[in-house]
Amino acid sequence: MLAPRSRYWCIFALGLCLTVGSLSAQIVQNGSFENNYNLWTASGHQVIANNDPAHPPSDGTHVVVFNNNDAFANASLSQTFTTVANQRYRLAIDVGTVGEEADQRLQIQLTGNGPGGGPIYSNIVTIAGLYANAFYVPQYITFVANSTSTTLTLQD
Repeated sequence: MLAPRSRYWCIFALGLCLTVGSLSAQIVQNGSFENNYNLWTASGHQVIANNDPAHPPSDGTHVVVFNNNDAFANASLSQTFTTVANQRYRLAIDVGTVGEEADQRLQIQLTGNGPGGGPIYSNIVTIAGLYANAFYVPQYITFVANSTSTTLTLQD
């Protein structure tokens, strides 16, 4: 008999990296969810686990768990942050899974309100756990903002 499938996704470091020089600053707030969903918009099947050995975070003590208890995939998590049009940014996200039975997917999208509309970046990350323990795959995304604000949206 197969064990129930479990999965979670964790976001821990969402930062800015300027292309001119080596300045770096945190522009996504509460990126490791230490203040729960403060400054985030959340919907669907998800919870924040705190000091949970079944869902260990990659940073801090909290982690966002999508599809807790194997609920159907409908979770969405977003935050809008200030950007400068035509400035290059670097986003780092730890995406993880628990369990080894099925591929897990997470859509990562960045949207500005500049000319042309539509997403600045959109990609689906698919990973499979190697074993029953937590397994993280760091994701590094570079994008050029097209407006004074950008929205990061994560969906399963």
